[in-house]
Amino acid sequence: MKMAEVCIQISTGRPWKKYHKLHVDLSEWLYEKTKEEIFKQYAEKWKKSLKDVR
Repeated sequence: MKMAEVCIQISTGRPWKKYHKLHVDLSEWLYEKTKEEIFKQYAEKWKKSLKDVR
């Protein structure tokens, strides 16, 4: 990938949305495995804010 392509992706936010969704998915997975409410809370919180991430 060329530097210009990286800059365009960063400015459009595509990598940030994928990065954010990764954390939502990971938190949901951790909740499923551990049943620790904190993971569910963060997943729900971050999922709501996902629509605001570019």
